[in-house]
Amino acid sequence: GCYVIGEARGELGMCEKDANIFYEIGMLSNRAVLLGRTRNTPTYRVSVLFTRDQNIDYPKLMDTVNSAMQADEGATLLYEQRRSVMIWEDIIRLAQMLEDECDVKPYILTTCRYGYYLYSLYEQMFKANVLACRNAEQKAIDECIQAYEELWQQWYTLYHTEPGCPTLFAKENERQELIGYNWNRGFDSAIDPLRGK
Repeated sequence: GCYVIGEARGELGMCEKDANIFYEIGMLSNRAVLLGRTRNTPTYRVSVLFTRDQNIDYPKLMDTVNSAMQADEGATLLYEQRRSVMIWEDIIRLAQMLEDECDVKPYILTTCRYGYYLYSLYEQMFKANVLACRNAEQKAIDECIQAYEELWQQWYTLYHTEPGCPTLFAKENERQELIGYNWNRGFDSAIDPLRGK
């Protein structure tokens, strides 16, 4: 912790209060990513490669969903996704507490909001697919799809209005040509099979 706080003060010119907030953001984001990317558990296996670079490998996402469902751990998977998003909300609140004089505050706030949207999208993808595996009513699945679409619009707005916003992931259900692999598709590949079932 002392190293990060020292670097925040020396390299980023933060006051002591902001440096401590910056350290806390880093610690919390570590936890939020771990929960949102899914984690290995004693009762079901996960496929952390369901997302890579800017796209989704839907069969790998479903490997995790099916493994959790077979172990009767669908609720655990969804709880961890929800918890990840809640931590991102806490992270945004912390970033907002940085002093306005902090030169990097806008960038930190933008990247924290970026993380919130990304992991909120993961949550909706997992939730919709768990509900489909449970043979839930289409209305419940449609609510996830609606939340997913609204999150994308908010993410697009962030990207187009905030300088320094990282590049967005791919949304369209199209194959992404990347060096070394080309089997992944945009995020919609995890949602399109559930639309209007």
